[in-house]
Amino acid sequence: MIVSVAPLLRLPRTVDVFDYRITRRAMVQTGSVVLVRFRQKRLLGIVLGQVKHSTVPFERLRDIEGIISEVSLLPGPQLQALMAVARDSFTSVSTALRSVIPYFPLNANLKLTSLAADRPEPRLRPELDRETNSPIRTTIVAYLKDQTKLAWYRSLGTMVTRASASLLVLTPTIERAQRLQRFFPKSILYHQRLSATQRRAAFLNIRQQPGALVIGTRSAVFAPVQRLGLIIIDDEHADAHVQEEPSPRYDDRAVAELLARASGAKLILTSRLPSLLSTARHPVSRHLDRHQPGRLEFLDLELARRSGDFNIITEAARGAITKCLQQGNRVVIIHHRRTLYGSLECQDCGYVPTCQTCSVPMADEGAVLKCRHCGTESAIPRSCPRCRGTLKGRGRGIPHVRRELLALPGLSPHDLTKTSVIIPSESDELESDVFSLALITRLDSLMSVPRADAEERLRRLLITLLGKLPTNGTLLVQGSARLRAVTASLFDESWRRDARIMRQRFGYPPALQLLLLRRRADARSRGLTPEELVLALRRHSAEVTAVGPFPSRGRSRLDRGGSAIVLRYNQNLPDPIKSILRSLDEGWTITHNPVELR
Repeated sequence: MIVSVAPLLRLPRTVDVFDYRITRRAMVQTGSVVLVRFRQKRLLGIVLGQVKHSTVPFERLRDIEGIISEVSLLPGPQLQALMAVARDSFTSVSTALRSVIPYFPLNANLKLTSLAADRPEPRLRPELDRETNSPIRTTIVAYLKDQTKLAWYRSLGTMVTRASASLLVLTPTIERAQRLQRFFPKSILYHQRLSATQRRAAFLNIRQQPGALVIGTRSAVFAPVQRLGLIIIDDEHADAHVQEEPSPRYDDRAVAELLARASGAKLILTSRLPSLLSTARHPVSRHLDRHQPGRLEFLDLELARRSGDFNIITEAARGAITKCLQQGNRVVIIHHRRTLYGSLECQDCGYVPTCQTCSVPMADEGAVLKCRHCGTESAIPRSCPRCRGTLKGRGRGIPHVRRELLALPGLSPHDLTKTSVIIPSESDELESDVFSLALITRLDSLMSVPRADAEERLRRLLITLLGKLPTNGTLLVQGSARLRAVTASLFDESWRRDARIMRQRFGYPPALQLLLLRRRADARSRGLTPEELVLALRRHSAEVTAVGPFPSRGRSRLDRGGSAIVLRYNQNLPDPIKSILRSLDEGWTITHNPVELR
């Protein structure tokens, strides 16, 4: 008998599974763990099925040296989803399996029980449909307060446990998963940063329980959960749900849809403000909170500048902060820049020190200049290296905000601990209802981010802060007069429709699917060059638009950059395009819906 085996080893995308011989007396099935000899090493492998006719003569096939587990290590739905990810992300099956299955020693004695063949009780699905107010499999639930969401998660967990089913909760960060685990004492935490021993123990613990409660990050979507009844994607709008590096590259929201379809589970996406990408595919079926407790006030920065107020925190905002702190309440200030200055600029010739690798202005950390992309550091020059002029900082950062706060009357450094100064991306990490005043120092800087979803992220930031404020709380927004109308339009229900039309006009999701092809500059010159690849893609299909090649900056100090190509298509890639992409050498990386283009 001949079986196809995927060794648990990271292999190039052009290398597929391998055929091995096995005696008829041995009993294996799809997903069984076997011991094979690959090249000159003895490795563990996963059986992917029986092969009737191999391309290699039967006499030349190697024998399977041992069977570690006759029963499958991964349930069928997870194995199907993993195979689909390997196929769609142009990654070898062995690489995908190696990234999911923890390390097992060669002499491992896996005493695995048979997988549960029965599904959860039939009444579970109608109960979940009533709880989400939606009869369809995948639905979106919006919330405003964290306490309301956690209480709702508890009720869902009780409902799933009562039906002897499993619950899988995927969070964007490990810190969020750890906090969420406190509300589910019997849950199992599973993520990639666990040690090899901890990850192996958690993997086997999940595998042995027909009804488990698993909480983890995006990699937990492939956890061997049996009798899966419900999948929850917590804060589905977060970019952390996308796996960029290393391979396989996937979006756990899309994988969860495949997993829910294969296992019969229900999928719930939760968010304070669901993303356009998700709402274009699924409806918002329920709102846990319908009333926004805080109120928003807009402060005109241009009017303050004309009156001679050039501080980061305007006079009106300083008065509100002083009054709030005198009442013993907390204040949160959202500032867009961590460093002392965003960059340095020569006052004579306009020279700006830039990173030699990324070609972006280097931020002034106070002691050194540091690139915000690759982390390269350099000494601060005493004068302009071009004209010996004076270098002056531009773009004041958080240290200047603290300095202005300490200048307020009656505010000491000890009192400053009552104020949290954060960046916008960390606003979701705040505790709920612990502050009465929130301030966004400069709305223009948040709107000028070079991203397709800049307005969407700003709208989520505003709604997040308003949801965390108490009934008498206030959100102060400082910005130019032209953004007052833009801020008001973000709360209009028609904004979602208008933003989707705008994205369709410029070719961004959800209007189109995106594929980013990137070739390293130091890659060996074999196969297609970037120019030849663009011509081949344009020649084989008119449904796919190839843009490029254009220069791509390096992602680290050791990465010299290279070339990049963006593919745009409506539904699925045609087969000729897939065959071309599968034939690319390992100098190319392929990313679906890259975060920087979403």
